[in-house]
Amino acid sequence: MAEYDFEATGAIFERREALLEDWTPSELVGRDDELQRYHAALQPVIESEPPSNVFLYGKSGVGKTAATRFLLDRLEASADEVDELTLTTVELNCDRLNTSYQAAVALVNELRDSGDQISNTGYPEASVYEFLFDELDEIGGTILIVLDEVDHLKDDSLLYQLPRARSNGDITNARLGIIGISNDLSYRQELSSKVRSSLCEKEVSFSAYEAPELVDVLEQRESVAFKDGVVSESVLRLCAAYGAKDSGDARQALDLLLESGDLARERGDDSITDEHVREARKRLQTEQVVEGIRNYSYHG
Repeated sequence: MAEYDFEATGAIFERREALLEDWTPSELVGRDDELQRYHAALQPVIESEPPSNVFLYGKSGVGKTAATRFLLDRLEASADEVDELTLTTVELNCDRLNTSYQAAVALVNELRDSGDQISNTGYPEASVYEFLFDELDEIGGTILIVLDEVDHLKDDSLLYQLPRARSNGDITNARLGIIGISNDLSYRQELSSKVRSSLCEKEVSFSAYEAPELVDVLEQRESVAFKDGVVSESVLRLCAAYGAKDSGDARQALDLLLESGDLARERGDDSITDEHVREARKRLQTEQVVEGIRNYSYHG
């Protein structure tokens, strides 16, 4: 009978978490043009001016969320050095939220203590917005609200209310900036003209990664994630080539490198080879097919 006790091997990985989605690198590579435009859109904050509303769009895995976390980390650090500038950032992922009502409730609960949460039903929409504006006004200063995957919201009430909250007199102590992030390239065209004019005040389009850019991304993460000598240039280029071929998605390329590392460790190998990458890709493709089938109805 096989033994299934766990024992740390210390093999392959140095910091495996560097390949995961929520890891923010010290520098962001392969997105210089986008970062420059994004940086310019955020500049009014550090000037103690009213913040611009920024809309980011591009396919999944092209660096929108990573760029946001990267720049906001630096903006917050810089804001600490500016007298009389108080900056607060609030991030909400709208995945699994279908309506502005649900998103507003989630924002209220994000801003409140755990013992003072509100339920997702039972309140008039106007009351939920009042709760939200009260919380924002109590914080005061400059507040940037990041709405990731904002295209999941089926109505644009929240996107209308937030940018106009100060001019409508709903808040007086805070100045709001909205950062909307969408994977749906056509989403901004589906917004009403009154919402589009405010939410898309500044727009930054993120193009798909080319293979050389993906190599840069993988090299940066590999240098942190793996022990020396584990990953060859050939392996990085193969992962990048597959990522560029599949859609220019950095997340897919990183997942492939991560799975390749897991496979090498599983087999007790000291380094990752091209064969590990090819086998890992088959595994990931199988998982994607299974997940796709799982999302269908029985008859589907």
